[in-house]
Amino acid sequence: CHREFGECRAMLAGAGLLLEAFELLESSAARLGLDPGEREETVASVAAAVGGGGVVGGQVVDLESEKKQVDGRTLEYIHSHKTGALIRVSCTLGARLARADRRTLEALAAYGEKIGYAFQIVDDLLDELGDSRDLGKEVGMDKARGKATFPAVYGVSESRRLAALAVEGAKEALAGSALEKDPVLAGIAGFILARQA
Repeated sequence: CHREFGECRAMLAGAGLLLEAFELLESSAARLGLDPGEREETVASVAAAVGGGGVVGGQVVDLESEKKQVDGRTLEYIHSHKTGALIRVSCTLGARLARADRRTLEALAAYGEKIGYAFQIVDDLLDELGDSRDLGKEVGMDKARGKATFPAVYGVSESRRLAALAVEGAKEALAGSALEKDPVLAGIAGFILARQA
């Protein structure tokens, strides 16, 4: 959009689409019969995930960290607020709309946070070690831009170990919940670790 119509129009389109998403979310929650408090909680969870305390805040720190030496704490802040927050709320949203119990919501939130962490680590590894033909994009762009990445901070071997630990943590997060033996959620976690594109 920014290439075709310019950055100003692209930013306005993004802002408009984001607001449209909240309208759709609230109207969907109302159609599903959620009471005003449940609707408010659902919309607030998405707003928190994408706002200054979530994706937007993480993106700001990500941009400010380019071409700088960052530590593990800063890197984890960036990605827990970007990928982690977005995947966490994505994992809980359907459950909220279905009126899942608190334990299920907590399990899905923890699961989403862990697979978000694993997804980002694998994404960083693929940008460094992947094949452009498989990925459909040029590799090495993170390093060229001086982005804060897991391989840059922890190295390749430790990054792989952290991704595997995050996937195990995602599966463990479901323990004791109604979703403990759900093959789809376990499969998604495993796929994130094994993906090549």
